[in-house]
Amino acid sequence: MHSTTALVNNEFRIAGELMALSFAQGGPAPCILAQEVFDYLVCGMESVTAITWADRISDKAKLLIKQIKDATTDASLQEVLMDEKNLEHWCSLGYRGVPSKESLSSRECIIRSLVMFDVAKFLPMLDQLVTGLNANDTLKMIKQNKDVMKHLFTMSEKFLPSADYMLDHMHGEFSEEGSNKKTREIDIFKHFTDYIEDIGFSATPDGTDSDNTTATLSQLYRFITGSYTVPPGGLPKDITVKFKHSCDMRSVGADQLPQHVISASLFHYTMPVI
Repeated sequence: MHSTTALVNNEFRIAGELMALSFAQGGPAPCILAQEVFDYLVCGMESVTAITWADRISDKAKLLIKQIKDATTDASLQEVLMDEKNLEHWCSLGYRGVPSKESLSSRECIIRSLVMFDVAKFLPMLDQLVTGLNANDTLKMIKQNKDVMKHLFTMSEKFLPSADYMLDHMHGEFSEEGSNKKTREIDIFKHFTDYIEDIGFSATPDGTDSDNTTATLSQLYRFITGSYTVPPGGLPKDITVKFKHSCDMRSVGADQLPQHVISASLFHYTMPVI
């Protein structure tokens, strides 16, 4: 995200510190960074290339890079560089070379200059993020274990909750054995687990695609636990589904439906029994 307001307010540093503290305390994995951002945190400027930062480069720069890569001789490269349509971009880039003397051997340097010109606006934000991640030597640990840390800090599906995971780490707290209340509670719990399976296993739940299925399951997981992703060390305890009886629909209006109650810190989900 490019935001000079957030930069002035040191919000990128704060974001880095929050990631470091969450990681150190076994909290939710901060799976929010793009792959190219993570590579920059680990390797610095060496990681910035036209391929890795392709999504952050302007269309004009992409066209110029393609034209430069397509050049097969020194003459064709010089022709691209001297094209009047590209002069304005070269001026804004700060290019001070002599186009008529450039050769294919200098092509990669020219391409890197184009990439760096567009990436430069993100560098103050990234460097501020680096400062925040240095808390508790988190960045040092990331660099030492980059293959593992990649899944914790990038937008990976590794820590997204699955239907199997949710069902394996969830249990119901039912009324006494043999009571009518328990029978109703078991029915409700069964419907809830069926719902989790539907949105987790179906390729097109509610007419959506499989990608939206994962998002829906993550949203349900956040509704109950407060986190879209499973903490790297797992939750400290299973989710407990409870039930609240005496929810009489005849005594309330349509705008006063019984509420589902969440205690995210205790991992309790209380369902109304109507």
